[in-house]
Amino acid sequence: MSEKVMKVIAVSTEVPDQVGTAAGMATVLRERRIGLKAVWSRSSRSGMTTVVSIPEKIEELRALAAEEARTIAEIPMVWLEGPDEIGALYPFLAKIGEAHINIQTMIALAVADRFAGVFEFADEATVD
Repeated sequence: MSEKVMKVIAVSTEVPDQVGTAAGMATVLRERRIGLKAVWSRSSRSGMTTVVSIPEKIEELRALAAEEARTIAEIPMVWLEGPDEIGALYPFLAKIGEAHINIQTMIALAVADRFAGVFEFADEATVD
C-alpha cells in the first residue's frame, strides 16, 4: 500500500461573504509566503463565510492570525493520500465504519493520478 495517512491541523476562520475576499486572503498568504496543502470555504445565510485551510506550517498561520487579531479555530484532522483508482477511499472508510466512528467532515478529490482526502471526527482522540 502506498497511501500516506497523517494527522494535520486545519485552521478555520469567519470572513465577510463579499466579492474579492478570497483574492485578498490569497494575496496576503502569497506575500507572506505561507503555503497551504488545502483550502475550502462555505458561505452561510448570515453573510459570513467559513474558510478552512490546512497550512504547510501551522506556526506561520497562527502568527498571521495573531498579527491581524483574527479569531481562528484549530481543527485536528486526518490527511489521506495515495494513487487514484476506483474505490481508493473504500478501505479507509470501511475501517472507520467497522470501528463505529462517525465522520463529521470529509473532503476528497483526485488530481491526475493521485487522490487526497481530509477527515474530521467528533473526538480528537479518534484523530490520534
